[in-house]
Amino acid sequence: MYGFLLVSMNEFPSKQSAQPGITLYTIWAIISTLLMSGLSILGVWFLADKKEMNPFLAALIAIILFAIIGGISLVIGWAAGLAFASFLFMK
Repeated sequence: MYGFLLVSMNEFPSKQSAQPGITLYTIWAIISTLLMSGLSILGVWFLADKKEMNPFLAALIAIILFAIIGGISLVIGWAAGLAFASFLFMK
């Protein structure tokens, strides 16, 4: 998504006009990754412990679920970074 963000910001006249969007996306991606990792661990613990489920199946469900949620979060971060940089550029 970072590459798509850079391609999307190709029309900006300078690096300074695109920098706020890139910074927002980078912070969003780091926080999103840490949050999804932590929630995935808690999801495995909850599924394996509380539901009496096979730990392998619980891990597989958590990996798939949080990979999808993380991907959606990165797309939202891409759109937010692009919108933020565009808003500041137009101002």
